[in-house]
Amino acid sequence: MGQVVHQANTLTMHFRRFETEEQAVAWLKQVA
Repeated sequence: MGQVVHQANTLTMHFRRFETEEQAVAWLKQVA
C-alpha cells in the first residue's frame, strides 16, 4: 500500500513539471 502511495506522489511530482497534457501522456507511454 505504501508503495502505491509513493508511486502516486512521484507521478504528481512529474506531472507538475509538464507544461502540457501531451508531454504527460508521452512520459506515461515511455514508462508503461
